[in-house]
Amino acid sequence: MRHVFLIHSPITDLAARRVLGHLGVPVEEAIVLASRGYEPRAADWTVVPVEYSHDPESFPAGRIPLGAWSRLRRFDRRIARIVDGSRFHAYLPQTSQRFMRFLATHRLCEGFSLFEEGLASYRTLEAMNDASPVPPLRRRERRAYGRRLGMPLFFDPAYECAYGLQDASFPGFERRCVVGPTSGEPASDAPPGVECVLVGCGLAAHGMIDVDADLAGIEAAVRALEGRSLARVHYKLHPAVLRSDLTDRYRSVLERACAASGREATELGPNVLLEALAYESPRTLFLVSLSSVALYAGAAGAEVLCYSGAVARHDPRIVPHLEALPAAFEEAVTLL
Repeated sequence: MRHVFLIHSPITDLAARRVLGHLGVPVEEAIVLASRGYEPRAADWTVVPVEYSHDPESFPAGRIPLGAWSRLRRFDRRIARIVDGSRFHAYLPQTSQRFMRFLATHRLCEGFSLFEEGLASYRTLEAMNDASPVPPLRRRERRAYGRRLGMPLFFDPAYECAYGLQDASFPGFERRCVVGPTSGEPASDAPPGVECVLVGCGLAAHGMIDVDADLAGIEAAVRALEGRSLARVHYKLHPAVLRSDLTDRYRSVLERACAASGREATELGPNVLLEALAYESPRTLFLVSLSSVALYAGAAGAEVLCYSGAVARHDPRIVPHLEALPAAFEEAVTLL
């Protein structure tokens, strides 16, 4: 049987490796479907880049069911080729997106498990399903995909196991297993001498808060460094920002804010694993708004400052997101 992992970020890459090690699965039996343009950091996987997404939706219903059925048949045939006709178990970060549902309901799939990807992995199944309600399928969608989509909950209760990296992962899940920690291989791939990292948030890029409010929070975070002997602030932008037309604006604000305090701003590459950096260099200072990096950095003993309160002063729409944070997040950070 093959083991098929859907990964799209450094943390899902790391979590998938921890699951493989825990299960004792030979790496040659594992297949990675790499989405969002993510490139896994090691060559020992069988890696298949996939273009499926929910924004834009790769599986629209369309007016004519025949077109939808044809898209789904092509997907099914492609997955069958990827696994070489073998039965497989799917490992998913969540289950609400259509292409994830179609992977879990493929005729060759014997079941699916969840594995850690970020803050959502630190909330209960009920909380995430309530917070991310799925609208009822329209008639057109039922005709096209109804049997395969089922009820696309964020966390489908039919999961076999939920694999987390820390004791606080997947709280309240009936079938869970901790496969951490985030220390050890793979390495962070960060340059030497990283003393301070600002971790970007994706809410503004998704239109959920105002961009100016997010940038004001970043400026406040840099000003909070006054009195610290830090010559350089490294930063890592959220993937949603990097995929948007906001990238240059964020870089410009960070460079100006750092220059105003006599510091340099240096961007870290998208594949730098900050979760591993926290363990490699626990004296590194982390500046976060809403990021699961805070959980791993706090567990490693690093200092974590949270600037989301500064964002809230400019846009209160971030407040419900703050109130929904797991207790583990609040325990890991110091609010600015």
